[in-house]
Amino acid sequence: PDGLPCAGLADLEAVLSGVDLARVPVALDAGANGPAVASAFLALAAKRGTSTDALRGGFGFDPLGAVAQDGRSPYDIDTAKALALELIALAEKRAPKMRSLVVSTTQYHDAGASAAQEIAIALGTALTYLRWAIDAGTPVGRASAQLELRVGIAGDLFSELAKLRALRLGYAKLVAALGGDAAAQATQIH
Repeated sequence: PDGLPCAGLADLEAVLSGVDLARVPVALDAGANGPAVASAFLALAAKRGTSTDALRGGFGFDPLGAVAQDGRSPYDIDTAKALALELIALAEKRAPKMRSLVVSTTQYHDAGASAAQEIAIALGTALTYLRWAIDAGTPVGRASAQLELRVGIAGDLFSELAKLRALRLGYAKLVAALGGDAAAQATQIH
């Protein structure tokens, strides 16, 4: 597996030692453990005396991607939705520059998915997460601001650039279809 496992605040503190959380955006990859990782990250910021208003990056909660990665989920889809909505509320209240959800295609990319398949999976997952938030009463602009897209890149520069452009355009059209304005149609791709 990629990355460094963090079982709690002490591990996260060790991994991020020397990182100025007020200056450096941190993109966490929490998979299905988003709420726990977000709580540990906010606790680390508080311990360091860093204002949560200064935090930038993402908590990396991707419950649907975690199922694809691990083959199972620690909870059912309704619980995943409830946790996602709680994390969105937490991010908006305590860390407004952090994105709570990530739509990652890296596990599909690593398994050999084509660019078209990655784009389709990303847009389908993004639509699911956006609908969860919108159905709960979050305006489309605020829901879109909570998503980050994470995409695997291979060696063919031009085809990968085309994939990123197509993903950005597809996401913009998806958000527009949901009623989002130009600002809501923009997204962050990691």
